[in-house]
Amino acid sequence: MGSSTPEDQNSALVEDEAFDNRRVRVVSLNRPGKRNALDTRLLSELREAYSTAASDPDVRAIVLRAEGPVFCAGGDTSEFGPDQEESAIERARIMTDVLARPSTLGIPVIAAVHGPALGAGAALALSADMIVAGRAFSLGCPELPNGAYPPLVMPGALAHMGRALAFEFVTTGRRIGAEEALARGVVNRIVDGDAGAEAIALAAIYTRFDGELLAATKHLFHRQAAMSTDAALREGLQDLIARQ
Repeated sequence: MGSSTPEDQNSALVEDEAFDNRRVRVVSLNRPGKRNALDTRLLSELREAYSTAASDPDVRAIVLRAEGPVFCAGGDTSEFGPDQEESAIERARIMTDVLARPSTLGIPVIAAVHGPALGAGAALALSADMIVAGRAFSLGCPELPNGAYPPLVMPGALAHMGRALAFEFVTTGRRIGAEEALARGVVNRIVDGDAGAEAIALAAIYTRFDGELLAATKHLFHRQAAMSTDAALREGLQDLIARQ
């Protein structure tokens, strides 16, 4: 990988893996001492990392991974006091941008989730296009049982899970382990070794593709995902005709 920035300077490390003249951008959550809890700084750096990757034509995929044994323990509850409501709301706005960004990018985002991803951390993992899980993987949404509200977790759960499982997930606090997540189609694969390395190998496939076609395919995929089958087919036909 390329050079990285020390932890005391960046909460998100940004590195590249080169494959011929194209690259996979690797973005690592780098607050292992805080179990990679999401504070304003880390979220702002993630938002910037996504934007920077989107503007680089040689980057064909993003891998989102984390340092330390925990992928992400959720939002950093220690960042704000009771009199800092506006700051907390601003962080929620940044979090919303971060969660929404992968679906708008013209390149795939693959989350390498080697350990627990809880609350906002689960939302972050579920915002990716694909998930590679390690054996210690788990997803959890402990907000409601702990008297908190999970509005930013629900969209990702609904996108990756059936309605019944998504409802159970966001309302009961029950964790979903790697094997169940694979069986339910929440993750793409489980690895015994380094989930990050497997995610990079998967991302490297996209470095061989035409960038314009890759972007068009991903954008159409996300449009069609929100449509009925008939509407999706007609949208695809119109898109095909427009590209001739």
